[in-house]
Amino acid sequence: FRSGSLAGVASAQSLGGSDIPVMAASMILAKSCRVGVETQVPIDGDLEHLSHDHNLTAKIIRKRQEEMARRTRLLNPRLRKGGVPHDVLDAQCAEKVGAVEAEKAEENFYAQSAVLQDQILQTVEGMKAARARERQMDTVDYSLTHLRKDQRREFALSDPDALKKDVLPDPDDPSFGPSSMLKFSSVDQESPEEKRARQQATADWLRAQMQEKMDRENEEKEFDRRHDERTALASHVRAVCEDAE
Repeated sequence: FRSGSLAGVASAQSLGGSDIPVMAASMILAKSCRVGVETQVPIDGDLEHLSHDHNLTAKIIRKRQEEMARRTRLLNPRLRKGGVPHDVLDAQCAEKVGAVEAEKAEENFYAQSAVLQDQILQTVEGMKAARARERQMDTVDYSLTHLRKDQRREFALSDPDALKKDVLPDPDDPSFGPSSMLKFSSVDQESPEEKRARQQATADWLRAQMQEKMDRENEEKEFDRRHDERTALASHVRAVCEDAE
């Protein structure tokens, strides 16, 4: 693919009063091997056998140029001994500061996002809790209003106050016939004096029972007292006998 040759002549650079020769490299022009693309690029003479691979020759030439630039910097005492130029260091510092600030800004953004999400979640949870509490209160109010046990259909079967609420039928009610057995001749013929006498007799009988119970308790206490005295006397006599022996 060679279309011509180009001779490169290196010039001498003056450094510190001495002339330093630079190697000369022969250059040639190579066409691109891509179909339909007619371009010519300069390459070194020793890369003629690789002229068909444009990417490879370009990479080799770039590496050689970087090496020549490095050698040129080494030949300059100011660049060799003075270190990295300040503008490069300033650019690196600015880049580093920018990276740190960007990282801080990103962290602040994520922190604010986390706080915002936390606040939103707390608000949502609070709303859920409030709705649940309202539903619970509505359920309890409905139960206390419409679902009391005394409103149940079978409450009469387990009513604890059924006997208290029970009312005796009226004996004079004409709806009750003779078979109801609500009226007795003896009850109707009792006079008020007889009723008072019967009640007085019942009261005397109850007082007699109470007095009998009290007398029985007093007798038991007297029996226990005598038994304790006899036991104490026997214990004293036994102790005296033991001392005498």
